[in-house]
Amino acid sequence: LLLARRDDFERKPEWEKALLRRAFESAGGTVSGALNSSKALRRALADVGLSTKTSVENREMKALCDELCVVKADFFLFVFEAVPRARELLKSLREVALRQDFLYYDTDQSGSLEDEECARILSKQYLWNLGQEGAIRMRSTFQTFLDEVRDPVAGSVNFDGFVQLFMNVQEFYYAMLRESEHRIRSTEGLEAKDFDWHEDELIYIYELFNRESSVRMVPDEPRKGATVADVERMLVELGLLPRNDEERSQQSWYVVLGEAYEGPEMIADFSRFLRMLRAVRAYNRYSNHEELLTMFTRLDKDNSGTLSVKEVNVLVSDLGLMPRCREDQAILQRMIAMVDRNGDGVMSFDEFSAFVQRMAERMQAVKTARQRLLAKEQGFSDKEFGELRDAFYMLEGGEGGLGQDELKKAAGLMKCGLTHRELSHIIATEEHSPEGKFLLEHFLNFSSRLLTRRNRGSRSGSSLGTDAAPTKSGK
Repeated sequence: LLLARRDDFERKPEWEKALLRRAFESAGGTVSGALNSSKALRRALADVGLSTKTSVENREMKALCDELCVVKADFFLFVFEAVPRARELLKSLREVALRQDFLYYDTDQSGSLEDEECARILSKQYLWNLGQEGAIRMRSTFQTFLDEVRDPVAGSVNFDGFVQLFMNVQEFYYAMLRESEHRIRSTEGLEAKDFDWHEDELIYIYELFNRESSVRMVPDEPRKGATVADVERMLVELGLLPRNDEERSQQSWYVVLGEAYEGPEMIADFSRFLRMLRAVRAYNRYSNHEELLTMFTRLDKDNSGTLSVKEVNVLVSDLGLMPRCREDQAILQRMIAMVDRNGDGVMSFDEFSAFVQRMAERMQAVKTARQRLLAKEQGFSDKEFGELRDAFYMLEGGEGGLGQDELKKAAGLMKCGLTHRELSHIIATEEHSPEGKFLLEHFLNFSSRLLTRRNRGSRSGSSLGTDAAPTKSGK
């Protein structure tokens, strides 16, 4: 039996074998050893994407793991009994929810899913925190999974195929997360607490760090370091940098920022950047303490000193963030789980403060990703997007958007050579917010229109605010 199981394991895809080994070892086992508790087995199952979401799922999963751990769970018991049985258990418990998901994705109500409808599963839930390369790999593997479950006659996916696709994608997503986290840990020498505190965002932050950092820690090696200017750009992207010049100039802010640096060159590696990021978040929570306490007290209707899930949902609704579909609910549940570190199902004030901050940051991350994609569609590189974004915030001055005068000033900095009448026409036909303000999305489109005119006879350009403005890459 042992030899048969070993052969069966070796026939599994490489990504699945790596995921199973890593999950088992991270829970305290070894390929030749065993897990010594039901709790350790539940942790290993969670690391392959088989985590619970409700009290019923918690109870049933605990019962399953208690049964399997009557004797110590070795590696092959984990692979060939625990994982398949946990998968089937969650499938059974989530059948109603999965049918609701299926109906949600079945936009034409045909009773089956076309490829475009299936692709929404990926775009809505399983691309976050993978990084650019990871997202490309995820899309490729998703297509393979889709080909496996598509009905060869109908050319579409029925409910059973949808369930299989959903489970396959979820497990591969976790495999990619664990693989990337392992690579980051070995490259950057991170500690376990770095993973605990930055769960569900580590890869996103690491890609941001490498994109914005301008210094090589060691020549010809991949590790990079960030200057103060680099860090400021990252904090803008994360929505953590004070926009107000007076607030940014306060000494306390620079003390927090300085905690990340050592030496006269003021260079931070990724580990120090994470420490600084945690310090900045703590500083912001401290600065907003009174406002957060007022909000917490208003929501705590029973004066228990904690917030229930129902009371948290009131906050989410007030912020305009109520989940509109199952994948949004999953994101919300993951964020609650991240801050509810003692797992008691309610939020203390400290957990509530962290939750509000993480929700705001996630909103900013989604918004920035949309803006970056828009800039790419307009033909701007990442560097040019950063330059235009910096220019926008400089011109905006904390007013919530630009007016026509600021657009005219930006046009002057770009040296577009337009007449007053031509510029006025472009501004008059540019979209804006209901309040009449030009937001960053509008500013990107406005800049694209100006630079298209300016570059009709030239491909050269430089940063906004110097001799010329950015020129659209590849244009």
